[in-house]
Amino acid sequence: MTKPPRSTVRVHDTDVVPRSPVAAALLCILTVGVLGAVRHGKVNGELRRLGRARGSMSFPFIRANPAVSVLAWILGLLLWGLVAYSLFTFVRELVVDRRDFEPGDITTVAGTLVFLAPLWLTSLHTGQRIRTAQHLVGIQPQPTMPLRIAASSVAFPPLGLWRQQREANRAWTTWRQP
Repeated sequence: MTKPPRSTVRVHDTDVVPRSPVAAALLCILTVGVLGAVRHGKVNGELRRLGRARGSMSFPFIRANPAVSVLAWILGLLLWGLVAYSLFTFVRELVVDRRDFEPGDITTVAGTLVFLAPLWLTSLHTGQRIRTAQHLVGIQPQPTMPLRIAASSVAFPPLGLWRQQREANRAWTTWRQP
């Protein structure tokens, strides 16, 4: 017996697939970010197709390069792991080894946090694209939504992916054909 086709939604001239945000986050955790990168690329690809399908303008409304977004997500996840390990080690040294906190430690921690820039930027840009898509389909987007997506991606990448998929689904499912 064959599976029924996945429910697609027609938004303007583009077919998009609303996906489960919870499944996106759980699969990101279970596959150590691999399927998270795939989902991140799929959302950016759908946003790109939506941006190009709007009318006969010579420029796209939503500029997105899914391949670059996926590479930035993967690099960001690798660097996120490095930062998480470094911060864990730093806190362990302070608590378990009872090492004294020194003034130079602040610059070390702040310098380590710079490694989160690729994950922050790709999540922020994807959030801005989702906000534009919500505007194009007639939803009043939240002005702080891209920052919330980026902040939650930096704090815990599956949480950022969950917010990203949830907001994209909100755009896809509220669209009504005229």
